[in-house]
Amino acid sequence: MSEANVRVRAGTARRQRGRERVDKILDAARAVFLEEGYAGLRLRRVAEIAGISLGNLTYYFSSKADLFESMIDLVLSEYARRNEELSQQFADDPAEKARSYFEFLFADCRNPETQQFFYQFWATAAHDPFVTAARQRVYGNFYDQVCDICRHVNPDLPEETLSARTYLVMAMVEGLHVILGNAGRPAQVPEVIEAEFMKQTMRLVRS
Repeated sequence: MSEANVRVRAGTARRQRGRERVDKILDAARAVFLEEGYAGLRLRRVAEIAGISLGNLTYYFSSKADLFESMIDLVLSEYARRNEELSQQFADDPAEKARSYFEFLFADCRNPETQQFFYQFWATAAHDPFVTAARQRVYGNFYDQVCDICRHVNPDLPEETLSARTYLVMAMVEGLHVILGNAGRPAQVPEVIEAEFMKQTMRLVRS
């Protein structure tokens, strides 16, 4: 965790103990959100899971909104970190970076915790304006990453085409959350779906 990734009260979490406490709070908040959604993300409940007092929690996060935004910041930083690692690893090979990035996304879509996080996120955003704004921020960030990858692989694409293909890739990834998270489907083994997903995403990016 870095202070840039969380919205704690000014002046807190500067020492190692404070940073560790913030990490513990965010882990607890994520666990509560996965199980109970945004409505269940109560500061008292998070403090209970984290094993600290409510007063100790509010020393770092003054409101539920700050805590939730910090949780989203942390999720975004995890994706940004992976994207940066791939950028450095494949600095001279944008196509291979794209392939590795899509492989990472597919694996992430198979992660039950990731599936549950986005299920809760989508459900809450349907009727809560605050979470809707957070969703727009998350998907704006996702769009920027995918668009940048497509642009580097295929720099001659017109902007309109580039944007359309970016949205198509995003739509395929979102669909994977639903399909791979359904215990009754798919009939095909995930490896077959992954091969087709990689084939089609790379075709979109390259053509």
